[in-house]
Amino acid sequence: MIYQFKTDKKDKTKREFIFVTESVKKLYGFTHKEVIDNPELIYKAIFETDKERFLIEEEKAIFNNSLFSIEIRILNPDNSIRWSKITSIPVNISETETIWNGIEIDITKEKENRDALYDLLEEKELVLKEVLHRVKNNMNVI
Repeated sequence: MIYQFKTDKKDKTKREFIFVTESVKKLYGFTHKEVIDNPELIYKAIFETDKERFLIEEEKAIFNNSLFSIEIRILNPDNSIRWSKITSIPVNISETETIWNGIEIDITKEKENRDALYDLLEEKELVLKEVLHRVKNNMNVI
C-alpha cells in the first residue's frame, strides 16, 4: 500500500491520510475513502502489544523530521495476524506541517522464512555441539 500522511507538530493528535492506494482494501478491509475519512481505522488494526512501540517511533520521526521505518504486527479483517513493514519519508510543507510519503508491505512470509532459518541454524548448532562433545569423549578414551 502506498500512502501520503499529513502531520502537524502543533497538534500531535492530528493524523490525516491524504492519499491511500486501493490495496488498503486487501490489507485492512477498508476502502481508501473510509481510511481517508477515518485514519484511526488503520491505527486500531495495529496489534495491541506493538501499538506503544509504533506510536513512540512515529512521534520520534515526527519530532526529528526523519525517516520512519518499523516492522509491526497487524490484525487482519479475518482476525489473523500479519507482519508489515511500514516506511515513510517526510516532506515539509510548512513550519509545522509535514507530508509523509510511505509504503506498507506485507512481510509475513519473510518473517516466517527468517524464523524457520533461525530454527534450522539453532538445530545445526546443537548437532555440532553434540558431535564435538562425542569427539572429545572418544579422544579421552584413546
